Amino acid sequence: MPPISIENNKLCNLSESIKAWLTSIDSTWQNSQYCHFTPDSIVVVEILKANNIKNYNLDSLISQDLEGEITKLRLDNMGLTVIPDTIRALSALTNINLSNNSLSELPISITQLPSVKVLDLKNNKLTTFPDLTAGISCIRL
Repeated sequence: MPPISIENNKLCNLSESIKAWLTSIDSTWQNSQYCHFTPDSIVVVEILKANNIKNYNLDSLISQDLEGEITKLRLDNMGLTVIPDTIRALSALTNINLSNNSLSELPISITQLPSVKVLDLKNNKLTTFPDLTAGISCIRL
């Protein structure tokens, strides 16, 4: 069998049979070494799934600090209609771009994000607006 290289991929949620096969051809292989999802990025994937968005490049949507916490989130022009309450888990967010979507409301949990400085909500269908924290220095509507 020719050598197989799977380096620099993001293989996650593999079936047990595939994991066993990979281990049989490379005894040092571990699923965790190829799976780069952090708890924060899983929250972003949940947001995308809630909006039935299947094709995306996660790396183009987020910026992370050294601990893997997401600091910037770009979900503009994605046709979003809902932001799940789980966004509250992204406590390191400083910049959120939700512009050019179809959002009619924001979850109350967005007001509980302590580090947000910039919130871009231009070109949505907002009918209500939560009472945001005083820490946000720039809100674009």
